[in-house]
Amino acid sequence: MKTTDIENKIKELEKIYTSRPDHYFFTEKEIHSEFYSLFQKESSNVKNHSLFHTEYPTPFKCSITNYKFKIEEADSKYKRSHIDSVIINPKFIEWIEKNNENLDYINGTPQKNTFKEYSDRLIPLYNKFYTETKESILQYAIEFKYYRHSYLGDKQPLKDVSQDISKMDALKNFGKRELKNEDAFVLKTKCIVILGGNVNEKLFNTLQNEFKNKVQFIKK
Repeated sequence: MKTTDIENKIKELEKIYTSRPDHYFFTEKEIHSEFYSLFQKESSNVKNHSLFHTEYPTPFKCSITNYKFKIEEADSKYKRSHIDSVIINPKFIEWIEKNNENLDYINGTPQKNTFKEYSDRLIPLYNKFYTETKESILQYAIEFKYYRHSYLGDKQPLKDVSQDISKMDALKNFGKRELKNEDAFVLKTKCIVILGGNVNEKLFNTLQNEFKNKVQFIKK
């Protein structure tokens, strides 16, 4: 699957959302489900594996201060975060199978032992894959924010979107720090903010001015 194919799916989601009445989607989870369904309608997977996943774990533990992500050590007290939607590079899956590696490296979740032990195996494996192929582990990582109604003020939406942007930046920083290339873990990232018809123009304009060229807006 090419990145342009994924971007076309995003355009398709936008078309679906803007064509439906405001009461059609109640929650952000329903937006995720709709997006997921677009990838299941055609052969976008490889044998025995789906490429599209939701709530995919970050390859690092992290702390969040003032809505900013900081990568923490694998043996720290902190927890991993999760990405709303990812598309795994099919070449990574094929490489894992070809080299008879554990499938846990695809789903990002250790089934045994601690995360520190898992991470100590995972990062060298990521490095080996990238060195041999010059391909990213993930083709795309996407965060969604859905505002169906207007808020009293704009403080919380500004914080929410800032946190999503920071999470995407952290994924790139992980690639640069651990794999020596910011595209090595994920090739493309995107934050999508979806606004319902009842959201007032003031909030929309505030978000647009604050995050110009940083997020994609979908609005009725």
